[in-house]
Amino acid sequence: MASGKSTLGKELADLMQRTFIDLDELIEKKENTSVTNIFSLKGEDYFREIESATLKSLSNFSNAVIATGGGTPCFQDGIHWMNKHGITVYLNVSPTVLKHRLSLERSHRPLLESYKDETLLDYIIFKLSEREPFYMQAKLIVAADNIAAPLLAQAIRNTISDSSHLNGATDV
Repeated sequence: MASGKSTLGKELADLMQRTFIDLDELIEKKENTSVTNIFSLKGEDYFREIESATLKSLSNFSNAVIATGGGTPCFQDGIHWMNKHGITVYLNVSPTVLKHRLSLERSHRPLLESYKDETLLDYIIFKLSEREPFYMQAKLIVAADNIAAPLLAQAIRNTISDSSHLNGATDV
């Protein structure tokens, strides 16, 4: 949810010389329509089903950086599957920073289109309270407020390189 997953994912993939995959873009290509249209026409339940199936179809990509949607870890046992198959990273961004970012791109976010500025922050806080138990299960937890993607990518790469197993959560 506007934490910078795709931007940072591209930076990290370049830095680590790995393939970058944006899960939402892959779904859009597969469905031949936008995520916004999928939500509008077929609903969130349908989207979560194809999101999970698409994610699990990527299990053979061992040298890839995958940017997921903000809800991906929270549905269909997503966080457990991702932790089993890779190194998960939670970009922890404050609600006020998220509100600013989301205000700029609300029309591209199907779950946010109906929220006015005065209710958007409440919605973000509510969504984070629902999702954070899943996010906190990530192997890396990165404080990502207003830090440039190249610096975050470097910090994540260094942490991954320095940690041989990352069995428990690690703060960056």
